[in-house]
Amino acid sequence: MLKHSLFALLIAASALPMYPAVAADDAIAGPTPPSDQAQALQEVVVTGSRIPRTSLEGPAPVVTISADDILKNGFGNVSDIMTALTQNLGALDNNQYTNGFTPGAQAVDLRGLGPNHTLVLVNGRRIADYPQAYGGNSNFTDISSIPTSIIDHIEILSGSASAVYGSDAISGVINFILKKKAEGTSMELRGGATQHGGGASERFSISSGYNTDRLDSVFALELVNQSPLWAYQRDFTRTRLASPAAPSKLYPGLDFVRMDVDENYIDPGAATCNALSSLNHGSIIYANRVNWGAYCGSYYDIGYGTLVNARKAANFYGSATYHLSDSVSLFLDIQAGISRQKSYKHPLKWQNSYPLNGDSTPVPFYNQATGQVEQWQREYFTLEEEGGFDAATLRNNSKTLSLNTGIKGTIGDTNWNYEALFGHSQNQLESITPGILSAKAQALYLGPSLGTDPDSGYEIYNAPVSRLYTPLTPAEFASISQASLDNDRSRAEVLSLTANNTRLFDLPAGPVGVAAVAEYGYQHFAMRPDPLSLDGSYYGYHNTGAVGSRHHTGLGMEFSVPVFTQLNWNLAGRYDSYRYGPTTAGKFTYSTGLEYRPVRSLLLRGSFGTGFRAPDLTYLFAGMSGSSSGGTDYYLCRRDEPGTAPDFADNCSNGDIGFNGRSYGSTALKDETSTSFTAGIVFAPFKAFMMSVDYYRIKLSNEVEYQESDTILREEADCRLGRTTSGAPVDINSGLCQQVLSQVVRNPASDLFNPEGVTSVLVLPINAAVDKTSGIDINAHYLLETARIGKFDFNLDFTNVLDHTIQLFPGDPAVSELSDWYNYVIPRNKGTFSTSWEIGHWTTTVHVSRLGGIPNYDGTARLAPTSMYNASLVYRFNNDSALTFVVDNLLDTKPKRDATWTAYPYYSRNWFSAVGRAFSLQFNYRFGGPGT
Repeated sequence: MLKHSLFALLIAASALPMYPAVAADDAIAGPTPPSDQAQALQEVVVTGSRIPRTSLEGPAPVVTISADDILKNGFGNVSDIMTALTQNLGALDNNQYTNGFTPGAQAVDLRGLGPNHTLVLVNGRRIADYPQAYGGNSNFTDISSIPTSIIDHIEILSGSASAVYGSDAISGVINFILKKKAEGTSMELRGGATQHGGGASERFSISSGYNTDRLDSVFALELVNQSPLWAYQRDFTRTRLASPAAPSKLYPGLDFVRMDVDENYIDPGAATCNALSSLNHGSIIYANRVNWGAYCGSYYDIGYGTLVNARKAANFYGSATYHLSDSVSLFLDIQAGISRQKSYKHPLKWQNSYPLNGDSTPVPFYNQATGQVEQWQREYFTLEEEGGFDAATLRNNSKTLSLNTGIKGTIGDTNWNYEALFGHSQNQLESITPGILSAKAQALYLGPSLGTDPDSGYEIYNAPVSRLYTPLTPAEFASISQASLDNDRSRAEVLSLTANNTRLFDLPAGPVGVAAVAEYGYQHFAMRPDPLSLDGSYYGYHNTGAVGSRHHTGLGMEFSVPVFTQLNWNLAGRYDSYRYGPTTAGKFTYSTGLEYRPVRSLLLRGSFGTGFRAPDLTYLFAGMSGSSSGGTDYYLCRRDEPGTAPDFADNCSNGDIGFNGRSYGSTALKDETSTSFTAGIVFAPFKAFMMSVDYYRIKLSNEVEYQESDTILREEADCRLGRTTSGAPVDINSGLCQQVLSQVVRNPASDLFNPEGVTSVLVLPINAAVDKTSGIDINAHYLLETARIGKFDFNLDFTNVLDHTIQLFPGDPAVSELSDWYNYVIPRNKGTFSTSWEIGHWTTTVHVSRLGGIPNYDGTARLAPTSMYNASLVYRFNNDSALTFVVDNLLDTKPKRDATWTAYPYYSRNWFSAVGRAFSLQFNYRFGGPGT
């Protein structure tokens, strides 16, 4: 599937019209004098450099995926393509995380350093960030908005490229290059279905062009319809009985639960549950949870959630070049898209709560109707109460636009080429998340507060038990629920001037190439959530807002120097300056690389570069956010119960307290910085075979992380007590202590119920972490052509991570992400292998993706590796029409799991899909092209 750029040309030249078809040894051969074969090779710009070149392999490895690869290997969308990419090593959220921060988006994470450290380009240019924050914290690019059928090819550069592209390119660059040329009018119709139901899809695209002596244009339209996949449509996700837990630990969902002050369940009686048995499609039963008690619940309530979003999308792409003369052209590129996604995160829930600093924390109440302290819980409302799925459906409606226009050409009879460009990109998102309004639900179930019980300190309500066990009507449910509406925006503008010269001057070994760039840019990011989602009004749902912008300038230069015939030296440097809030920050980055070709068939290469990432706009401008949190009150434990040291959490009465966790952004953040090193070999001993092995090492410093509340509480105790646990003196008037004390809010000493207790802890983003990773990339390709039985094409890609360590805060020990199996669910390696057989009108391909074993749920062992097989069969009727049949997950492999994976959906959603075996049929037809 993944070929280095030279073999993408050799095998799929028709899919890459901008490249010449060359043999392996030609493609890795170095620069040659103009009288040699290089005259016949078209100069192209390959990701990672702005200098056009004829040798397609450079000092750093670039992987190319062609449109033909995408089709033959069974990839239905961009997410499928990136999932198979061996360098994509992060444990990423996806559409299965319907309770996450970005359920309508898909990210990519080269080298596992986080999606915000991978630079995503379209046609070599940036696009606007997704207008919501990944994980609630960082900016990233949504790859699901890129139209699959309009992709010409994809180039992936691993390693730092900040010296060429500026901020963000720390772990690598992914460049999606869309179709630039149309030969006639092409249409594509694709339909797909799954063997076990759900997840059907349809896609239609049409592309064409209009050309005159002066005008070249291409335009394309893609329409997508994706049906949802529901959890109840798969045996291993439809019920809690699918859990691998021991039978004694299996219990139905807590749909109707009444508890005492100690959270023991109060038995409702079988008759009460039987009266509710028609709910959730007849699945409510009288249940008993070992060591807790009896209640009314369902094993099947968990199945009402989506594993694949419903999606309707339309994408348009147009590109036009008008030639004012042979040396000057005007150009315009437009990409626009609209998407409507729906997902469902299980029915909504509620538990009696008490507003605590704007948060909703479960607190018992005194029930005057029963004369005891109780807690009421509806873990999930039933579908019948909600009135169907629609009342709890999440909706993400987005509009994207990217426009680039300018002038380009050649200066006179010189070798200088230039481009002046204005670019605008924007992403608008309307996100609708249904929620339960805590106050309204509390009023419906418990009635008005009757004051405070003097003995227990709890609120008093007169709530007949029948209220809890009486199903709501859809109208009653609508009265306590509300759709939380977010209107989020992001945009970016850039003015840039680039110039290059492939023959600045001549050295004995050949011409020196140069490229230069000057940029001015502006970014704006606005997450504007429903205000009620910020103050705890919705039960179990908290959101974050962020509004801010920054200006950016950049200047860079790049040189390609033939030191001697066999050795080429590449050098790039760039200075970037960002201005945000009161802060102005600048960073110079550089990179250098060597290409040594002792013989025509061998390339030895290496590169070193520095990189940086300007702080995310969400980290800079995030507004106040709150959520339920907990920890140890070290101050009260050390002051009042010193004998419980050192295990305060287990022994102190204040060792496990609840409080409101708060956070907001900081414009005091500095740039994240990195160094990147690669070294490798490319060997092509004969025309049909090539193999490359590349080593990489990346170190990311000053990575932004939010402070840990535990650290803040420890430092607060030191400051208040005037000493550390080891006895070292601490000055309460120091700047550190004054800052820490301002981040912890306590009750006054006069508080009757919790004197001096912690009510909230504020954590801020800081530059702290150091993240290091290293590994090996292996690529091999062999093409066997026979006279009688056709052509065979073999491709192998494999990435093995040698080391990945992270130190979250200064003074902390460095943790190996490959050994800490509990906190880091990542594989040590990924690989793909594909083989294609082409004979006559037929081409068949088998593609294998192998995922190295990931840790189990308890972090006690690694699971066995998983292999997924795709197969395709293509029949070409003629040069203008073809029919393709694809089977994804040929062996119907289910998600890997073991006995420890007892959390729903009982497998890792980061790495596995519940879709199962899927089929698709695609018909391509072209008319008006050459020879028709």
